[in-house]
Amino acid sequence: MPKKRQSTFNSKPSYVHPSLASSRPSSSGASQAGPSTPRSVNERLNQLRREQAPKAGTQQRNELAEGLSQPALHPAVRQLLNLPAVAGPRVHSPARLSNGRRVPGPAPPQSWLEKSSDREELEQGEASKSVSRSGQAPAFWPERLPESRSLVDLTLKTLARNWDWIVEYEQHYLATLPIPLKDMLLTYIAVHGPASGIGLGTLKVLFKDEDEVLGGTGSDELKHLDLTTFVGDRLSLADLTRFITRPTSSKKDDPAVALDRLDISDGIAESWEEAAESGAPQIPQNLKNARFPCLTHLSLAHPQTSSWAQLLSLSTHLQTLTHLSLAYWSTPTLTPNATTSSISSSHGRVQAGGRHFYSDLDNDWHEAANILRRLSQNTYCLRWLDVSGCEWLPALTWGYPDRYERILNAPGRRPFEGEDSWEVKQGPCGPSWTTSWRQVSYINCYQGWIPRDVDSVRQLPAGLLGCELLGYLRSDEAKKLPESPLKSQESAVQVRRWLEKEMEHRKIADTIHWLRDVGGGPYCTFDYGWSWAPMRNPQGRELD
Repeated sequence: MPKKRQSTFNSKPSYVHPSLASSRPSSSGASQAGPSTPRSVNERLNQLRREQAPKAGTQQRNELAEGLSQPALHPAVRQLLNLPAVAGPRVHSPARLSNGRRVPGPAPPQSWLEKSSDREELEQGEASKSVSRSGQAPAFWPERLPESRSLVDLTLKTLARNWDWIVEYEQHYLATLPIPLKDMLLTYIAVHGPASGIGLGTLKVLFKDEDEVLGGTGSDELKHLDLTTFVGDRLSLADLTRFITRPTSSKKDDPAVALDRLDISDGIAESWEEAAESGAPQIPQNLKNARFPCLTHLSLAHPQTSSWAQLLSLSTHLQTLTHLSLAYWSTPTLTPNATTSSISSSHGRVQAGGRHFYSDLDNDWHEAANILRRLSQNTYCLRWLDVSGCEWLPALTWGYPDRYERILNAPGRRPFEGEDSWEVKQGPCGPSWTTSWRQVSYINCYQGWIPRDVDSVRQLPAGLLGCELLGYLRSDEAKKLPESPLKSQESAVQVRRWLEKEMEHRKIADTIHWLRDVGGGPYCTFDYGWSWAPMRNPQGRELD
């Protein structure tokens, strides 16, 4: 009978990638002895790197051989022999996080780091949406924000766009976020969050401490509080004042419990020294602490409704504040509803409020200057002030002499004929730039828009400021300006009004600089939102 044939199957694949094959040629003796030893993964990766690395040219090989053939010399010996210094090896610094830890895993591919044209268009579209929401870029102090298109940036945008749902269903976990993320989250909500803003409940959910929620980080270490576009009906400054002055909800810090612990049956000590020596109970310190004891940066820009009375009450708890933004706030007044009201009496009609309807035209900033003086006394640590888009900037220096009055009142000057030297002059009632606001070194007085119609600027009478504006509009920086908020084409009247306000801001800056020269203090920088300077030669002279 014929023998049965047995079919054999080869389990190994017939094709092997060249990178996985052995680079050494197999000899006949080795093939007879047995299969070659398989290489490890690291050896195969090293071979791939060598194959993909660009080959060095003849010049590079010569430089490398010359560097290796030269003996190593001490830098001091090289300096004595006038030999050129040899560049040391490049130090490889691994990528690190902001907290100092090394980023785990391999380096990201180059395609992830390079921005494509589609990605740039997407970022420009998101930036234009942010500007249209609040009128200008609402992210104050942007150096603290994450990089665009990073993981933190995308996560915060997603949380802000779904904030109504997040704050409702994740309220027990939001308080456990780190303090820097809470700070940045409020800024992202102002840009990408709900159009109606947020209420006091959002702040209560975010800034719960360990006693209120397990793992809550609280708000003791918070330094930046960005409430741009939030101040209004849902979140008033009165509610904010009550929130930051309310102590924690733990029983040991409860005011009622703390006051019950005070034993006053022994009477009141006659002096503080006696009370300290006898160990008499005192009021706990936590009854005086605010919710944000380390707050230094506060933004109240673009309010829906502004109340200066509530701001003055809030400022009494902001002694540590160094940066304040009051962009687009209305004219300071404590009686906003009595602007057009008056009271009749036997002596005539008296204005009911602190300012009347034509106070701006009459240059009457008495009430506004008085309110700013009270604000400056409460924020005596202020160094950075943002009053962009405000119409009440003359109140900052109202009552102080301008340049012409300073010349007339110069010491040693003889009075003119007919001039009354015994005339009683009222002192300034505005903020003091040499005492309470002595440390202010930056003021943003940007008007909110910059004229871009060159023909309208040319129709105005010739002036130094107009020439500077024309020079700025021809520069490359003017191409990056946002669109004008004016719906119609800019007219000569609107541009003339803009130039008048700009000249008024220059006078305010000149007065503050004069006050600092007389009374002392650091130089104050004014940011007008645009700047242009003529080209200068090395000797410092202007070039035509």
